[in-house]
Amino acid sequence: MIVVLDSRCIWLSYLAILFIRLCILFLTVKLPAPPSQTCAHIASLIYERNVT
Repeated sequence: MIVVLDSRCIWLSYLAILFIRLCILFLTVKLPAPPSQTCAHIASLIYERNVT
C-alpha cells in the first residue's frame, strides 16, 4: 500500500509540474491578471497538498 501511495504522490506532483508549466505559458502569453493569479494559486495549493 505504501508503494501505491508513493506512486500516486509522484503522479500528482507530475501533474502539478505540468500545470505550473501551463501557468508559465499563460503568463508569457500575458493573459489578463485574474486567470493567471488563480492558476498560480491552484498550482501552489496542489503543490502544498502533495508535499504535506
